[in-house]
Amino acid sequence: ADGVVRQMPSLFRLGNQLIPSLSVEAARLAAGEKVITVTSDENDLFALHWGIAGIAGLTSFGHFIPSGSDGRFWIDNAHAPEQIAAGALLSGEMATAELKGKILVLDTPEDLVATPLGLQTRGAVVARGIENLAAGRVLTRPNFAVPAEFWSLILLGGTAMLLMVRLRSHWAGLFTALAVAAGFYGSWFAFVRGHILLDAATPSLALVLVFAAGAFMRSVEIATARAGLR
Repeated sequence: ADGVVRQMPSLFRLGNQLIPSLSVEAARLAAGEKVITVTSDENDLFALHWGIAGIAGLTSFGHFIPSGSDGRFWIDNAHAPEQIAAGALLSGEMATAELKGKILVLDTPEDLVATPLGLQTRGAVVARGIENLAAGRVLTRPNFAVPAEFWSLILLGGTAMLLMVRLRSHWAGLFTALAVAAGFYGSWFAFVRGHILLDAATPSLALVLVFAAGAFMRSVEIATARAGLR
């Protein structure tokens, strides 16, 4: 939605057939695989309940590559592909033998796209996708992420409001701060250890808004009660 390239398609539909994308086909050929197996998540209870059933991922290159229901996979930008200037080859500075066994993606420096790391050439993004697939190192956003984020917000928001009613508001504020910190730490931990994408920002913002609304209502209630005693 913001024009930043974070995902890459793994498959395209041509009539009734599924056609591998350039990155998937390049990784398949490099691995010497003959078959790409596409797996659906129709048996995933989370996907069925939340109406996001579709493609679960594909198996090839010796790895299972998880994807979204639309077949797109999340790009891991941790490892940048090697870049070679065409002038180095044309001038003989680099021998063509050094390219043996490597996948070469040609691009131009003017063809730029926005990525989480800033502007990069389209060819560099494609090369990173191929490298991700060949190494089996892609990011994933599992189907349980959305319901987990939703129910976490309901549970934490309800707890904050209960603390607001039963105890003083500063206890609810402390709980909200700890919950937000724990959410961001859990999201970071899942990303670093498991390459799993969890959205901590949206539930945290909603939780802070719930606390702010509760604190405002509590202050109005207290002010009204004090005014009634005068």
